[in-house]
Amino acid sequence: MEATTEKVKILSAGAITAMLRRMAFEVYERNFDTDRLVLGGIGPRGCFVADVLEKHLAEISPLKLTRCDFVKLEQGLGWQSPPQVDDISESAFLIVDDVLYSGSTIVHALAMLAPLTPARVRTAVLIDRGHHRFPVQANYVGMEIATSLKQYVSVEVNLETQRAEGYIY
Repeated sequence: MEATTEKVKILSAGAITAMLRRMAFEVYERNFDTDRLVLGGIGPRGCFVADVLEKHLAEISPLKLTRCDFVKLEQGLGWQSPPQVDDISESAFLIVDDVLYSGSTIVHALAMLAPLTPARVRTAVLIDRGHHRFPVQANYVGMEIATSLKQYVSVEVNLETQRAEGYIY
């Protein structure tokens, strides 16, 4: 696909909902051996994805779900609210983001989690567009798309309707 300034929809709201429901089943299947799962959405769009995953997980699983979200800062990440170590320590933690590009955001999240000693950490992204600079792979992926370095992939969220769509341009 050539670089273009034209915005092209690659994921409809319905497709995103279906992908996230499928991902929730995968998350539950791979976490059947735990009773607690902490979801950490990165930034507003990652938090939206985490919200939808959490809703689906609550419907299909008996997992005790907790949230501990990240906010994007100029230099890395911060906690949206101070985490409760008891919520994270010895729990499974799922880092959730909308688009995986270089992997640097997930590396920052991992650095913040390491001192809190979660039992295990996994990653979930709606779209993996490749071009990783760090050895980071998502454990749960809604869609993989091959892009050029000149292309941009975005997930646009409408908070009023609680729906999102994916675009490439």
